[in-house]
This record gives sequence, structure tokens and C-alpha cells, in this order.
Amino acid sequence: MNDQTVIPRVRAIIVNGAGQFVAQVNNRVSLGNMTVMLPGGDIRQGEGELTALARHVRDEVGITMQLDPSNCRFLASRTYEFDGDGCGKQVARVNFYAIDSDGAVPRNMDPESVVSLSWMSLADLKRYVDLGSGNWKVMLGAMEAIEMALDPSKAKAVEGGREIARQDGGKAPSDEGASRPSRLPYGPAEQ
Repeated sequence: MNDQTVIPRVRAIIVNGAGQFVAQVNNRVSLGNMTVMLPGGDIRQGEGELTALARHVRDEVGITMQLDPSNCRFLASRTYEFDGDGCGKQVARVNFYAIDSDGAVPRNMDPESVVSLSWMSLADLKRYVDLGSGNWKVMLGAMEAIEMALDPSKAKAVEGGREIARQDGGKAPSDEGASRPSRLPYGPAEQ
């Protein structure tokens, strides 16, 4: 990962007051497997992270919202190396955010790729993955982020040193000069 360009990406864990998140189930990530995905993807040139996240949420689950620190919290950042399509090894940095659904109803905007879109609890997700029935998987890095978004005790354990995304089209948050969010990511027990 030395001299490679890092591809910035964002993913949303959209949560509701019942302690559930929006799960996109996709069987095309790996044929024969059911992979739980989160809305999100690449950040366009000159686009801020929260703007990109709002675009992906709108395009993938039909929820249009303005994202800001009052309804969107940074959770975690993970860097992965993967095989690009004929491009050799590539590196992506994925920043996960928890978003308050504010009562919005998600819709499957891509039925060709997404087999199902539904609210799912963390317990149900773990049950599907643990049972191994239907070869259930969770996208890389998502399980930890989902746990942080839905379980306040997990969020407290990782609170230190978190940063807020830049809205001005800047690069993905770095460890240098990181600021802390004004409050912890919310969970089902929040009042």
C-alpha cells in the first residue's frame, strides 16, 4: 500500500428508533452467497464525504436528506487492499457513518442487484451469519460498524479520537488533526 492512490469510499448504517438498520441483501457480490451490504460507494472528485453519502443513500435506498452532524455520525474508517478489475492491487479507505432515518421509509432502487432491502436487527444479522444457512456474509468491515451504530456499549469503546468528515470536498478524514464528534453515535437506548 506504499505508493498507491487510496480510493475514498463512504458507507451508511441507516438506523431507526427500533434498533434496526437498513440492510441491502445482494447475491451478485459472490455468486451463491447472500451478502448484506450498506448503501454507499465512491466519492466523486471535489465532492465532500457527507454529500457523497447523501447521494448514495438517495440513489440506492430512495431516502433524500441533508446530512450534517445532527443526524450523521462518523463511526470508523478501514483501509483495504483488493484486486482491481485488471488494474492490479488497489487500496480503498472506507469511512462508515451512522445516519438517523428520521422515520424515512427505504425503497429498493436497484432490484437488479439488490435481492431484498429491509430493516434488520443486529441479532437477526448475527443469527443469519452464524447459522451459515444460505451462505450469508456481511460486506468487509461492516459488522463492526453496524455494532457500533446499534449497540451503545460498542460505540463507547471506540469513542476516542473519532473525526468528523469535511464538507468542503476535502479528502477523507485523516488521523492527523482529527476532531471528535459532539456526541457518541446513537443506539437503540438513546432517548
